Amino acid sequence: MADESTTQFPRGDVRRLLRLALAMSEMDSPTLNALAAETGHHKQTILDDVKRLRDQLGIQVEKVGPAFVLYDWGPVVKKTGIKKLFEGQAS
Repeated sequence: MADESTTQFPRGDVRRLLRLALAMSEMDSPTLNALAAETGHHKQTILDDVKRLRDQLGIQVEKVGPAFVLYDWGPVVKKTGIKKLFEGQAS
């Protein structure tokens, strides 16, 4: 995921949320600090975006101990499509 994390998207861009969700699903231990390092987002932004992932996209994310766990991508977002989106932008 390192290539995707180098691209910064403007505030309000849904790709920021999608990149965060992808990081949560692919990292071994997606703690708040690790997600901040991976995405370049502030910790409070990540906490706000986790709520947006749930409310706006239907993605099931919970904090279990220090790590965030993505349980389900929901009815709209598909992980394979998100990976393709970011792979296309990295090339």
